This record gives sequence, C-alpha cells and structure tokens, in this order.
Amino acid sequence: MRTTISLDDDVLLAVQERARRENRTAGQVLSDLARQALTGHNRQADGR
Repeated sequence: MRTTISLDDDVLLAVQERARRENRTAGQVLSDLARQALTGHNRQADGR
C-alpha cells in the first residue's frame, strides 16, 4: 500500500542510512519499525 507521510529530516536520513546498510528500501525499514512499535514484535528476531 502506498501512502504519504511527513518525516523530520533527521528521521528520513536515519531511515535512508539504515536501508542502505541493510540493502533494503526505506519503505521496508519504515514498515518494520512501525510494526515493532505498534506490536512489540521484532520481525527479524522472530525469524520471519
């Protein structure tokens, strides 16, 4: 799903850097971070 959100510049830079380090998209990083914050689950630690 596509949506538009507003992020502070420092947050965007941190997401982009993490995405680059992990060879992922910024959307994937943001989805995982939001999922963790909202559910308390860590997808990578769960092995999915």
